[in-house]
Amino acid sequence: MKKIFVTGTAGFIGSRVSEMLLKDGYDVIGADNLNDYYDTRLK
Repeated sequence: MKKIFVTGTAGFIGSRVSEMLLKDGYDVIGADNLNDYYDTRLK
């Protein structure tokens, strides 16, 4: 079984990619930075 490291797994794209890989038989290791900081000048 191949292992794959996915970043951003708490987000929409990362979680969907992880689900697809798991269904295909991959061993998925995921990481995400759950920091909700954003620059207020960009809002």
